This record gives sequence, C-alpha cells and structure tokens, in this order.
Amino acid sequence: MKNVTGSFARPDGTPAAGATVNFLLSAPANCSIGMLVHERVTVILDQTGSLPEDFELWCNDELYTAGTYYNVTLVDPVYGRVLYENVVIAGTSPIALNQLTPTFSE
Repeated sequence: MKNVTGSFARPDGTPAAGATVNFLLSAPANCSIGMLVHERVTVILDQTGSLPEDFELWCNDELYTAGTYYNVTLVDPVYGRVLYENVVIAGTSPIALNQLTPTFSE
C-alpha cells in the first residue's frame, strides 16, 4: 500500500470540503497479501478539500494482475458528481492525485 495525497476544488475554486471520494478497482487483482476484490474504498475530504494525510491505497503498480485501473468518483454535496475514469495510480509514495483530468457526468 502507498500513501495517496490530493486536494480537490469545486468549479468555483473553493475546497471540496466534506465531499466523498470513492475509489473502485476495475477488477479483482492479486497483491502481496492475496486477492483484492472489486470493492469500493471511500474517504471523506477534510475542510481543505484534501484526502486524509494517512490515506493509503493498493496502487496499480503493486498489483500482480496486469491492466487494472481505478474509477475515482468525487461526490460533492454542492456540485454533484465528478468522475475520473480509467486512472492508473502508480509511482513513488506519496502519490499526488492533483493531476487527474475529470470527466463530468450526471
């Protein structure tokens, strides 16, 4: 598992405080502790719109099953839902998600 960081802002530039971020692995995958299931990981953003400092996630480069990715959904009580599709989360820890490009959906 690696530390994943990131801050999210609303379209008006204010922090997405209190928004929920869901990480959904594309398929079951093998890792060093066994099998990860196709399960949603949910986290609430703090008052600055940031992931908690201690947030960790099994990243795609730690999985033995090739071709996996995450669909990341930001559910904001003010602006609705923003979807980041087919995100490969990989690299040296901590991994910053601030470079994601969203796909807006209804």
